[in-house]
Amino acid sequence: MKLRVYNKAGQLVQIEADKLVLSEEQWRERLSPMQYLITRRKGTERAFCGNLLDNKRQGVYVCVCCHGMRRVEILCARCDAHLGHVFPDGPAPTGDRHCVNSESLDFVDETDVASLADPAAETAR
Repeated sequence: MKLRVYNKAGQLVQIEADKLVLSEEQWRERLSPMQYLITRRKGTERAFCGNLLDNKRQGVYVCVCCHGMRRVEILCARCDAHLGHVFPDGPAPTGDRHCVNSESLDFVDETDVASLADPAAETAR
């Protein structure tokens, strides 16, 4: 599969990578109980209780399961973690409303984006 990941310079590059497949036991070891419920069992957190609303810092949100980039259901493209949903009842101009579970994402400050570097990204152009 083609993914966009960060290299050590903090730049997004495209790489080929295998889908991340772990056992349920491995996912449970890697994630908190709430993160597991949301990302692996398609649960949801209560409205307005997550940590996404008040964050005004510059940076990126990445999948809490594997740090791959995301795609709409909203699933992580690399490991199929459930990140949230898109609803068609949002404001103009798109009409979309994104309901993302904060437990499914980690925030990485813009000064630390290079920490997300994927080894395969170093040979990508």
